[in-house]
Amino acid sequence: TGISEGLAVVTVSCTKKGITKTDTIEVIVGDIVYRALCVGVGDYIEGSITDLLGPPYDVDRMIDVFNHCKFGTDEVVFSTLVSLKDLNATKTAIINGIASTFSGADNNDISYFFFSGHGAEHLGIYYLCPTNILLASYDNDINVNELESALSAIPGRKVVILDTCHSGGFIGKGKGEITISKKELISFNDEVINVFSQAESKSLLTTNQYKVLTSCHGYQTCFETSQHPIDGNPYG
Repeated sequence: TGISEGLAVVTVSCTKKGITKTDTIEVIVGDIVYRALCVGVGDYIEGSITDLLGPPYDVDRMIDVFNHCKFGTDEVVFSTLVSLKDLNATKTAIINGIASTFSGADNNDISYFFFSGHGAEHLGIYYLCPTNILLASYDNDINVNELESALSAIPGRKVVILDTCHSGGFIGKGKGEITISKKELISFNDEVINVFSQAESKSLLTTNQYKVLTSCHGYQTCFETSQHPIDGNPYG
């Protein structure tokens, strides 16, 4: 059973050979620290890859939302809010950003990772696309397993928000529109969920350490527009 933040009294009883012994201890649970890393990739270094308008503005909006968050009766706010945008959001910068942003986290803490940008699929492997992705290989992409590996090193609970077309999959990358079946889209969404929820296969995390949100269902597509009805900036 979980223990709430603050001072708690735990009573433990043990019965052996008809004799019961009881002991009571006081447990102090540390404060919950909230941190967030928000990544938005609209500009891609490779010229033949279609740039996106919305991601950097999506990051600004997420940061604004997080700045207004207050948790619990003490109205705890985020201690750390970090953004990576466009040409700064390389694969190395994102992976290193996860390590640095959530440095110092413990089992009580909650860490948020947000990604907005292109996603891709190749031979059943699914990727998030940093600014420096290549056409010749997927070496500079971040597959779901790499993302999970980076986040699994962070203690505590992780909230993962993936805002990409088809929830991170199947971007034509300048080669024209690709028709994706409903079955393929469902398969991608299942892959995202499985990687972050199946602890038994890796013995790295427990299922309740991750909350994963994707921007659409498997049968839906995502799109962006050039003008938000409120702030007038692109969004998607």
